[in-house]
Amino acid sequence: MWSSARSLQPVVSLRSYKLLIVSTDVQARTWLSLQLKDVGATVSTAASERDALEALPHFNPDAIICDLQPHQTRSNAFVRVVRAYKTDRGSRVSIIAVNNSDNDKRCEQAIAAGFLVCLKRPTIDRLVAAIVQAAPSRQTR
Repeated sequence: MWSSARSLQPVVSLRSYKLLIVSTDVQARTWLSLQLKDVGATVSTAASERDALEALPHFNPDAIICDLQPHQTRSNAFVRVVRAYKTDRGSRVSIIAVNNSDNDKRCEQAIAAGFLVCLKRPTIDRLVAAIVQAAPSRQTR
């Protein structure tokens, strides 16, 4: 399962961030949502890539966090659509993959497909750091 471990240093606030979580796994989706809301993010969830694409223009996320599931491949078309999309603020949406296994091949495939970064077994601190790095302009708001 996902790790809720946190460092002794305070977690950066994601108060100004809008994040869209995509996972077919209800538990993973719920855990990620609760953890990211706990550090101040506004969160929406999607159970599929199709749901995520439908939510994109209405929610205008700063980043999309995709949970890589076993036996599931992310379509290049999904990544292309998201990478071409501009938010209502004119910025691009970053896509971050999270992988709850030690399978390096899934991360390699995600990066090749266009994900900005793939985190293996991330703690909430590592995920927050990746989000801030992916959408740094939001931190200044």
